[in-house]
Amino acid sequence: MKGRAGFLVLALLLTVGCATALPRAEEVKDVSIELVDLKPEKASLAGFEWDAHLRVTNPNPFDLHIDFLEVGLEVGKGNLGTGSAKDFTVKKYDTKEVKLRIHTSSFGIASAVLDMVQSKNFAYGLSADVTYKTQEGPHPRHLENRGSFRR
Repeated sequence: MKGRAGFLVLALLLTVGCATALPRAEEVKDVSIELVDLKPEKASLAGFEWDAHLRVTNPNPFDLHIDFLEVGLEVGKGNLGTGSAKDFTVKKYDTKEVKLRIHTSSFGIASAVLDMVQSKNFAYGLSADVTYKTQEGPHPRHLENRGSFRR
C-alpha cells in the first residue's frame, strides 16, 4: 500500500510539473512565419502539389508547442492553396523549418505560379491559423504575412 501511495504522489507531481511547463495563453507572443522555399512536387489533371518550406520563429523565452498549423499561400493575384502541419515544438528564441504539402486544384494558376517560382523572385501572401498548447488548453490565433521570396 505504501508503494502505491508513493507512485500516486509521483504521478501527481509529474502531471503538475508538465502542466506548469506550458505557458499561459496571455504570455504567448505569436510566432512569425515566412516562406523559405517552394517546389513543385506532383502534377496531375486534378492540379498540382507543392512542397512549401516555412521558417517558424519563436520570439518567446520558453519552448512553444504547436498543436496545429494551417497555412494558406497566395502568389501573384491567385490563391495557391492550403497545407497543414501538426504537433511540433519550436525551442525558445529559435526557428524551425516546417515542410507542408500545398494542394492546388486549378491548372491555370498552378502554371502561372510555376513561371513565377522559376523567375526566382516573387511576392507572396501567407495566412496562418496556428493553435498553441497552453495551460488553459488550445489557444488558436490567426496570422498574416506578406513578403517576397528570392531563390
